[in-house]
This record gives sequence, C-alpha cells and structure tokens, in this order.
Amino acid sequence: MIKKRNYTQDFIRALAIFLVILLHISAYFMGDNWPAANANFWSGTFFDAFTRVCVPLFVMSSGFFLIKEKAETAEEFFKKRTNKLLTPLIFWSLLYSEYSYHAHASFKDLTWSFLSGRPYYHFWFLFMLIGLYMVTPFINTLYRHYKLRKMNILGFALLALGLIVNMWNIHFGNPSFFALWFIPYLGYFILGHTLPKMKYKFSISAGFVVYAVTGALLVGAGYWTLSTLGTSEYAFDYLSPLVILGSLSLYASLVKLDMEKSWLTGIAKYTLGIYLIHVLFMEKFFQLTNKVISGNGVLDILTLTFATFLASWAVVFIISKIPLLKKVI
Repeated sequence: MIKKRNYTQDFIRALAIFLVILLHISAYFMGDNWPAANANFWSGTFFDAFTRVCVPLFVMSSGFFLIKEKAETAEEFFKKRTNKLLTPLIFWSLLYSEYSYHAHASFKDLTWSFLSGRPYYHFWFLFMLIGLYMVTPFINTLYRHYKLRKMNILGFALLALGLIVNMWNIHFGNPSFFALWFIPYLGYFILGHTLPKMKYKFSISAGFVVYAVTGALLVGAGYWTLSTLGTSEYAFDYLSPLVILGSLSLYASLVKLDMEKSWLTGIAKYTLGIYLIHVLFMEKFFQLTNKVISGNGVLDILTLTFATFLASWAVVFIISKIPLLKKVI
C-alpha cells in the first residue's frame, strides 16, 4: 500500500518559507526606521510580529516527519538524510563566504563565522537543524518506550526549558558553539509530531484567533521592549512566550486542515533551496530600490517579499532540473 503524501504539512512548509522572507524584509523596515517610529517602522513591526512563527513551524514540521515510533536504525537514519542536508550546507556556505569576503568581511571573520555556524546570518537555522538530526534517533528510542502522551508532556516541558534557556542567552549571549543551538528547540521538534495526534478539543478557528491575538500583542510588546530595553528580542525571539503561544496555536489549527495536492503544496520540495538563496535576491532588490518603491511601507514590504520569493523559487526550480546541481538545493 502506497502511503499518501501529507499535503497539509507541505502547505505548512510553503507558508513557513514565505513568512521567513516576509520576516527578513520587514525586520529591515523596523530597524531602519527606529527610533523615528514612523509609518514604515510600524509597518515593519506589524509584519515582523505576525511572521515570527515561521521558524517554529519549520521545526515542528520537521519533527512531524522525523519522529517515529517505528523508526529506522540510527545508521539508516543518518545514511538517508546526511547528504541531503550537508551537501547544500557546504555548497552554500562556501558561496556565501565568498559573497561576504568581497562585500565586507575579512578571511579571519569568514573562518570564524563558518566554525561558529554562521557563514551568513540565516545559516544559523541549518546548523541548529544538524543538532536536531543528531538526537532524533535517541528521541525515537524514547518514543518507543514512553508512547504518545508522555512524549507530548516531555515536549511541553522541554519547550518551557527552551524559553528559560533562551531568555538567559538573550541576556548573557548565545553559545558560540553551534552544536548546542538545537537544545531550546527540542520542545517544538517533539510537539510537531505529538500535537497532531493528540485529541485536544478546540476548533481550527480558535487556534487562528489565538495566533491573531498573540500577533497583535507582539506589536506592542516589541515596541515596548525596544524602547525600554534597547532590543526587541525579548518579545520577538522564536522562544519568547507570545511567539510560543502563537506558533503552537497556528500549527495546531493548520494540521487540522485537509489539504489536497496543488501548486501551493508543490512549493514544499523547494523550501530548503529557497531558504538558502533568498537572501541574495533580497539584498540585491534592496540595492536596486533602496527599499523604496511606492513610499508606502506595507506595499513596499509586500512587493519586495513577493519579488524575492518568486525570484528565489524560479531559480531553485531551474537548479532542480540540472542533474549536476540539484543536490545543492
């Protein structure tokens, strides 16, 4: 019997990659217009607040697929997935290192950025994902012994721990060794698998409402922490209380949708490539437009987002059709 593809999870990943691009662009509008707090600042803050769920959605979707009660052996697991992540990571790390070298960084800076897991700023997610991959066989062993309910409780406990650890890191600094970055995200990873299987009694609309409310609260919280503490990270970080609540609520509602195959769900198989390449297009569009197209912050953010997304998707699609290059995306 052929197992049916989960198009709902495909939709979640397609949504997440679009939100990543929208987040990166809106964050520039927020930062560039502070402390003026003009209309463009509030446009950037609004989109920034509502897109912070993007990384949690990616992590939870990964957990949905990788955590299994009847899983492969550790050897089978790594053999199947190592090249799929390491080949793109190495290729694009080298490309972005060259890009950085000509742009602004010294060779010493580049070497340290790679060893510390940051060939370019958005690469932190892939280096963090390596840690989640490394512990997945151990998590699957726990799953076989403790079953769904206990694993769900463990997921919430680890997410609470992640919140505490992350607040500590924001205040005192993140560990420079990337092998530790996955720890705060373990809760999201486990809950990505357990939440869709638990029989929680709430409607799809309720989850969307909670997401909308937390997003609205984040707009105010982001402004308050920025103006009083000098940074919006306490509110906007992926493991801050409001982002956690909004992410879990949105994910729990999305997994209840019964999505069918469409062009939208088809984007999912290109998400890694789009994630890797989108910064190049985003920064090029910034240079060409100076982030001003119409002068309206909302329209400019959305225009730049769609332009970056479509350009990235088109190039990744073309790369996927070239035998020698398709392994890098």
